[in-house]
Amino acid sequence: MSAISDFNMVCQHAGLRYHYLMVKFLGAFVGSTLSGLLSDLYGRKLLFLSCILMSTVSYAPQIMSSLYWVFLAAHFFEGVFSAGIYTVGFVYVMEIIGPNYRMLAGIVLDFFWISGLFILLTASYWIRDWKLLVTVLVSPNLLFISYIW
Repeated sequence: MSAISDFNMVCQHAGLRYHYLMVKFLGAFVGSTLSGLLSDLYGRKLLFLSCILMSTVSYAPQIMSSLYWVFLAAHFFEGVFSAGIYTVGFVYVMEIIGPNYRMLAGIVLDFFWISGLFILLTASYWIRDWKLLVTVLVSPNLLFISYIW
């Protein structure tokens, strides 16, 4: 079972698939733009943890929704907060690392990104239901939320 079949994004409604991707990247654009400004105002750590928390919360309406527009709205906000996580996290690491090791740190951060894609690939092979897959892949965010305390 996939989101495409759940929301009937087939045949004459096949164009809805493009809206799904467009909304995610529109959210990423908004998130990467706003996260830089907000992290300067309120602090990187606070915004980083807030984006992790809100990203985790924004997956719930995606999983539970039976309405396409609610699914898209939640996907937009997930894009906003995911871009915030990456942008603020990258800047935070670059500020902590000394100038001599910044290039290496950027490469290592991208290795984590690629490792996550391989984990997604492997998990999606074994878990065929998209709602269960999203739940399993989002569950490690709860470990990062524990950093708040």
